[in-house]
Order: sequence, then structure tokens, then C-alpha cells
Amino acid sequence: MYSSALRCSLAVCLVFWSSVVAADYRIESVKSEAFEDFRIDILSDFSTVDDKLFMVGRTLGGQAQLFWTDGAELNHVANSSSDAIRPMVGFGGELYFNDVKTSPNSLSARILRTDGTSITPVLDQNASLARYHIFGQELYFSANEPSSQFDVFNLYKTSGESATALDAPNDVVSNWPHEFAQVGGELYIGHAGRDRGMLVRTDGARSDIVTGADVAVPSSLFGADDQVYFAGRGPTGIELYAADGLNATLVADVNTAGDANPRGLVNYNGSFLFSAQDALGNGLFSTTGDGATKIADVGPVFFVRDLGDRALFVAGLDGELQIYETDGETFEPFSTRLPSSGSDTLVNDHLYIVSRVQDGMKESFSLFQSGANEFVEVATNVLESKLHLIGEDLFFGGYTEEGITLFKLGDSGLDTVGLITDDRSEAFMSEFMQFRDDIYFAMTANGETELFRVSQVPEPSSMLLLAIGLLAIGCRHRLQRAFA
Repeated sequence: MYSSALRCSLAVCLVFWSSVVAADYRIESVKSEAFEDFRIDILSDFSTVDDKLFMVGRTLGGQAQLFWTDGAELNHVANSSSDAIRPMVGFGGELYFNDVKTSPNSLSARILRTDGTSITPVLDQNASLARYHIFGQELYFSANEPSSQFDVFNLYKTSGESATALDAPNDVVSNWPHEFAQVGGELYIGHAGRDRGMLVRTDGARSDIVTGADVAVPSSLFGADDQVYFAGRGPTGIELYAADGLNATLVADVNTAGDANPRGLVNYNGSFLFSAQDALGNGLFSTTGDGATKIADVGPVFFVRDLGDRALFVAGLDGELQIYETDGETFEPFSTRLPSSGSDTLVNDHLYIVSRVQDGMKESFSLFQSGANEFVEVATNVLESKLHLIGEDLFFGGYTEEGITLFKLGDSGLDTVGLITDDRSEAFMSEFMQFRDDIYFAMTANGETELFRVSQVPEPSSMLLLAIGLLAIGCRHRLQRAFA
């Protein structure tokens, strides 16, 4: 145990140190000789597995390599060289990934797993993690049957050792399992086939075909309220169906003249919003599970974002795209400014987007925030990269006179986290990944790639409270000895 005098001295030091701390975050480069030896051109595709952060590095020669860090330095996964490594998923304390090999006339993709020190095959035949689902204690994915043609897939599962084919109905063997939705204790799988699609339900041991409608392809399964919704092909065409067991029922015959092609379901204020086509054209529809109502006749709807008191959606009519807002019953135009880089994030019922800005011959990107009835520019000259949300702080990169800088947008407004590089040339910033209490990202600028770590520094107020607490503990013990 520390003496009370030591605690009092420590508290005084902490009080002084807390009074001079100004930054909330610090940026530092994570380097290693192993990483520099590979001459990495791009570093991306981050995935966390327990106490390791994995990432893929692409060399100047075009080969993919696996790296990982535990927060100290970068380490290389031996024998991980491949034409492509994608995608990756953490399961059972290990990283599962597709090892893709290409040649002029063929392509093969195995599933491997690694703990960072060695690589173990999961399935040596053609298999894909492009569509996977963790159900219970098992990882589900699709794989090519070894004795069949390349386009004949089956559903496989693994608990961490070897992979086995799921006992699927005979009618499903020659189909490709491509979509998953978990409802309660059961897993629904959408199978795409050469002749027709099927919806299959499994509890992990037995599989059965859901009757009532075939799954239309493509169709995204959407699980909600103990039901799975999907675009199904039935007697009236491709419409919205729902299944809560082994029987699918029609939710709404949206298009009495043909296929409605429903897609993109979003749960909003107790109802579901989706894009579909009726006899008059494409638009935004709403349903509570029984029938559907057309909200907006605005052309195909591309995405919907729930902002709480309203939802924003992008739709196009006559080739012109626009952002609209809806309360679930009516709609009105919101903005002509569109997300152009694929970067959008919700923060406290506000939508933030990175959008291209044209000023004469000069082109740049700015960060915009959804306001009352328009997007408001909140930061200029930002990098065309992903936005990352930590708590209620939004992180992104941008250009300043000093170079490329990391910014944070929070309750206190727009703050500078720190300078990443003094090079103002065109740069590529990877996605951000939170690992433990830090944020990691990679930056490629001027032909060099580096991994950066952003660590939070305790705020002065929290350090002051800690100092006061330590001081109180020391004084309490001294008083106890004085009156003992």
C-alpha cells in the first residue's frame, strides 16, 4: 500500500499536470520492420478478433498480405501471400478469410483461418465468405460442391474445426445460398437457383423449404417482429411476402399489372418503408405487415435513413436524383445535394454526408449536416473517405495549410485532433477501425503507406477529479491515524 504522504504528493502532481493538458487525442504512427520490408501500397480491410486487429496490405507487386497488431507494432502473418484476401470475419477467436488465387482461365477461393501465428484450412474447395452468418455457435457460408460444376453451391457450417455441408432439402442442393436473416431461434436462407429461388428455414440441424412463394433474385431478407420479409415470386408476380414459419403469405399486391420488385426495407416508427413499382411507376411505400400504401411517386428509391422524427431518402425521376424527407405518411423535397462518395453517417438524428463541391475548374469535397430543410456545410476540403463515429464524435480527414489533418466534430463543434502528414498531395485514407480504446486508420500519401493510432488523452477535468480523490483518500487515512 502507498503511504498517505505519497498519495498526497501524487495528487498534487496530477493537479498540476491536469492543468497543462490541452489535447483530447494524440496521433502516432505504428511501424515495424516486417511491414516496411513488404513495400505496402495500400492498407485496408480492418477486422478485430479478440486482442488483435487484422488488416490486409497490398504490395506494389499486387500481392495481398495479412498483418495484425495488438497495439504495439505491426506483425506479418506468415504464408499469407495471396492474389486477394477478402472478405474477413472474426469467429471463435480466429480470423476467417477467403484466400483467392487467380489465373488467366480460372479462379479459386479457399476459406482459411488464422490466430495470427499460423494458417489452417477450413475448406479447401471453392467457397465464399461474401455471404455469411454467425448462428448460435456456428459460422454459415456457401461453398462449391467438389464433384460438381463451379456454379453449384451448397450451405456449409463450421464450429471452428472443419466445415460440413448442411443437411438441406434435395430441391436446394443445386442453388446458391446468398442471403440470411435470423428470426428468433431460427435462420432463414435465401437460395438463388438457375430455375427458381427458394427460402429455407433451419434450426441448425434440420432444414425445410418455406412454401407460398419463391425467393426472387436479387432479394434481401429482412427479419423483424418474428417474421422475415422478402421479395417473393408468387401467382401475382414479384411482390412483398412475409414468413413466420414454413408458410409465406402475401403482404401486398403492390403492382396488379406486373412485378413490384420490392427492395430496401427499413423499419421506421412501427412501419416498414420500401421501394417498389406499382402500375403508375416507382416510388416509396409503407406497410405495417398487411397491405401497402404509396407515400411518394418519385421514381426508384436508392436508400432511406431514419432520423427519428423523419426519414430522408434519395430517389430519381427522369434521371434526376434528389433527397426527400417523409414522416411515414407524406413527403416533400429536402435537398438537391446528394452524397457522392458513399460516406454518410447518422449522429444524434442528423445525417452527415461527404459531397463533391465544384468551384469553376476546382473540385473538392465538403462535409454536410442535415439541417431543418437543407444540408449545411460544416467542413471544407475534406478527404473523400469514410466517416467514423466514436461515441458522439465524428472523425474524418481533411486538408489544411499545414498538410493532411484529422478532425473531430462533436458537441463542442469542429476541432483539430492533429496533423497526420505535412504532405498536401493527393492521399488515400482507409476506413477507421476502433480497437480497444483507440482508433486506427491507414494513410497512403506520396507513395508511402502508414498505419496510425489515435489515442484519447484524459480530459483535464477527469484528471482533476482523480487527483482530488487520491488527495481525499490520503487525508482520510491520516485523520484515522490521528484519532486512533
